[in-house]
Amino acid sequence: MKTNFLQTFCIVVISVASIFDAKSQDKLSQSLASIKEKVQDVQIDKTTFKQSIDVLDETKGKLSFVSVLVDEKGKTTKESFEFYVSDIDKNTIIRKTSGKKLFINLSINNNQKFIKHFREDKLDSYTNYLEILLSSADAAQELENLFKATIPLVSSGEKEWNTNTDALNWLKNNVSKINSGPATFEQSFSYGERKDYLVSFTVKKTDQKSVSTEEKYEFSILDINKKNLAVKISGTQLSVSVETKGNDRYIKYTKNNEQQNFDNAFEIIAEDIDQARNIIAAFSTAIEKSKSVVPDFTGLQKSLEFITKNTTELTIEKKTLDQKINFIPGNGTKSIFTYVEPDSKGKPIEERFEFYLSDIDANSLIFKVSGKKIAIVSTSKNKTKFIKYYKDNTLQDFQNEVDILTTDIETSREMVEAF
Repeated sequence: MKTNFLQTFCIVVISVASIFDAKSQDKLSQSLASIKEKVQDVQIDKTTFKQSIDVLDETKGKLSFVSVLVDEKGKTTKESFEFYVSDIDKNTIIRKTSGKKLFINLSINNNQKFIKHFREDKLDSYTNYLEILLSSADAAQELENLFKATIPLVSSGEKEWNTNTDALNWLKNNVSKINSGPATFEQSFSYGERKDYLVSFTVKKTDQKSVSTEEKYEFSILDINKKNLAVKISGTQLSVSVETKGNDRYIKYTKNNEQQNFDNAFEIIAEDIDQARNIIAAFSTAIEKSKSVVPDFTGLQKSLEFITKNTTELTIEKKTLDQKINFIPGNGTKSIFTYVEPDSKGKPIEERFEFYLSDIDANSLIFKVSGKKIAIVSTSKNKTKFIKYYKDNTLQDFQNEVDILTTDIETSREMVEAF
């Protein structure tokens, strides 16, 4: 009996949802038909503007607006625009006049250039607004009201994902090779080697002379500024601009397999406006649905083991820098950090810092990025000079800061937590 009730209930819910969807689609169809009907030819002096709206995808609310200018000699100039109704900012739909022209202005949300602009059926550029001429104030008001009423009826044309990995998988499978004029961009996106929100983007650009340059960007999706994701236009080339929050240089940048200074922005080349919109949507979803994961540092031993393991040798500008840290259990936990860097003649110069963890100010622990280097900065409490500093085994002085270099941003965050 209970099973039959549940089956009946589910059937009723699905049926009601289907009826609701059908009614919504009918309402959208009627609104788009009304918009199409209201867009008509306009005569200004001896010039005729032949205007029309075509519905390219009714479900997604994708439209094409065509305007053909016919002058007094019968010469025609054609331009057209392709856009999604859902991208229009309803608050900016207003009537305007310019000389003898009366028109309504349609602008894209956040001024994104999501409108394809064609001249004589050839893609000319991308824009963030378009204008439709009307013959009277009443006609303009009616069309304005129609667009405002239609926008809520259309779901966004962008793809949607349930999880951060769904969105990141879409990027992995859809960010690919693009031919843009004489140049070729071989692009790839990957994620999840350490954590699902740690990603890398690689692009190999080959110009018309067959000269190639390969660039790689490694970063945490959580460091990306969702609000600044935007379409960037250069002629007819489309790209999505990706920036970090606060413009922090948290992106590891490698060019032709050589590490460069850490950066705060890069661009992904898009095939067309629809792909660009979906790249932005995928990044936005991944940012919203990703959560930072910090290793378990509940015990002293786990923290010390993590710090020891990640205080390692690294190479910067073809110089090998050796680092080691040792902890001696006991009152205050004595710590010995050694750093070896070769001088201009290749001779290794050793620096040693001896201090107690109990003297370090936990609240002042941070990591800093400078050029190609990231350093964990540990400062003693009240900046008191409690840290013994040795150079080539000779005591130099007492200091209040010790810096440990790290290889990447995520490890730096974890090291701060461990300390």
